[in-house]
Amino acid sequence: MSTPVPDHEQMRQLHVRIDELAQSNQQLSKTLRDAREQLVSLHEEVERLSTPPNAHGVFIGQAQDGLILVSVNGRKMRVALSPEVELAGLRAGMEVVLNDSMNVIGVAGYTDHGDLVTFKELLDDGSRALVKGRSDEDRVVNLAEPLIGVSLRVGESLLCDL
Repeated sequence: MSTPVPDHEQMRQLHVRIDELAQSNQQLSKTLRDAREQLVSLHEEVERLSTPPNAHGVFIGQAQDGLILVSVNGRKMRVALSPEVELAGLRAGMEVVLNDSMNVIGVAGYTDHGDLVTFKELLDDGSRALVKGRSDEDRVVNLAEPLIGVSLRVGESLLCDL
């Protein structure tokens, strides 16, 4: 028994059909790649939105055992420093970012908000000052590193994180 040989017209139709299927396959592959990219992007966005909020603190100085001292809402704490944050880049008064385990994971620079106080005098150590706050109360505060060594005048206003 012999199989019939397709004629020239049938061969042409088969080639046209093969070309149509190949083009359709390319379009489906492109659509699948685009969908995969969108899915990855959405997954990253969901992951970003589900991370817990970060607290901020103020860097005070280096503690012992590789820990650092930070002030968080007026509480002095010894916390760990992430390997991604360089201790050499931290300066007194800088705002640091803390994760939910209260480890420093980033640096936010110097704070741009706080209470306005009036400078009264520089203490002998040169890194602390006596200031007058609200209700004419006197307080001793640590100076941010950029203010250490700067000539401050009595009555000058300073921004202070009390």
